Amino acid sequence: MKKWIFPLLFFLSAKCPAQTDTSKWLRAFPVTDYMVDLNDSVKVVQVEMPEGDVLKDKQLGLVRGVYTGSQADTVQKGYGRCNLIKGAYYYFSIGHNTSGEAIREGDLLYTFVDKTNIYFGQVPKLAAHFIELQDVYEKPFYNRYKVFLEWTASDEKALLD
Repeated sequence: MKKWIFPLLFFLSAKCPAQTDTSKWLRAFPVTDYMVDLNDSVKVVQVEMPEGDVLKDKQLGLVRGVYTGSQADTVQKGYGRCNLIKGAYYYFSIGHNTSGEAIREGDLLYTFVDKTNIYFGQVPKLAAHFIELQDVYEKPFYNRYKVFLEWTASDEKALLD
């Protein structure tokens, strides 16, 4: 009887999925031009956070390149933690860059932020990846930061119409 208990418990535990954290959203923020090399493999990058968004000290962030000419530009350029907060500026020490591509101004730092009470439709999903849609006169349809402060289903419907 004891021979069957361990394999049975093993298979039962393999079927128990973990719950996802639904209190946070993954968002991207552009890296500013302020970058300092700490050593050969670690670089400090600065991110300016918009009004209403607050990150915690030691929060994890991942840097990805932006598309400029080929899909190879969008590689992961490293990850690290937030080590310094000065007002609206957050400083992340980024290492573990295995792509060989240097971090540049405008690359996106992905991190988790607390959810807000907005309508999370298609436009906030685009804005979470810092994607902006423009009309033919290059005027943006929405503000990528304000979407997360005040966005309703009627705003979404009006924009899509």
